[in-house]
Amino acid sequence: ESSAALQPEDIQQQQQQQQQDDVQQAQASQAACLRPQVVLRRWHDLLPEREFRCFVCRHKLVAVSQRDVSQYFPQLSMSGELEGLKTRILAFHQQYIEDTFPVGSYALDVYVPPGSSPVRVLDFNPICETTSPLLFTWDELPYKHMQQPIGATGSDLDPPLGQQLHQAHNLQQYQQHESAQLQQQAASHGSGDVELRVVCDAGMIMPGARAATGMPLDMLGLQDSFQEVLSAMQQQQQQEQRSTE
Repeated sequence: ESSAALQPEDIQQQQQQQQQDDVQQAQASQAACLRPQVVLRRWHDLLPEREFRCFVCRHKLVAVSQRDVSQYFPQLSMSGELEGLKTRILAFHQQYIEDTFPVGSYALDVYVPPGSSPVRVLDFNPICETTSPLLFTWDELPYKHMQQPIGATGSDLDPPLGQQLHQAHNLQQYQQHESAQLQQQAASHGSGDVELRVVCDAGMIMPGARAATGMPLDMLGLQDSFQEVLSAMQQQQQQEQRSTE
């Protein structure tokens, strides 16, 4: 006797099972190719007063800010200190980064060690909302040709840096675009054109990033639920009201 013909639902179930098997095999094959890697960064004891954020527009260094704005460092107010720092940072950028880094506008964090040791790069940051202007405001910095991190919009503004790079067909095309704009609008900057800002006295100290994004210690044990946080705040307010009655 011949076996009974498969019903449509049986065929559909077999197809689904085959698809699941194919997905599992593909995932297993991919997992077998992946090898965990540990990436370590060498630890250095850095002096916080020697860390600076440099703002670069169209490949030119235009402004420098003290990186740790939550502290006042009297040593930075010594005679000739700021001019020496600015000269070293500008020379380092012109020699090693200005003509080699492919992106035209960015923020660069550097470390300027005491003495004659070379300047070190700490990090590169895009011009976007995740990068703080520190002792400057975005309106003071010459990024009008880009969509500003504070959310400016309009047809006269270029798209954000990441979108520019994504939309460019290749890196060479983007570099040509930046070079053309540089020739039209940017002027050469000497050390006198670059402003270096530091906290000049204790009254200028600004809250650090942790203080701006943290929460009270008595809420650390709560789950990440807005309703629970709101309820705890309401209970705290009620307790304060009872204590004043």
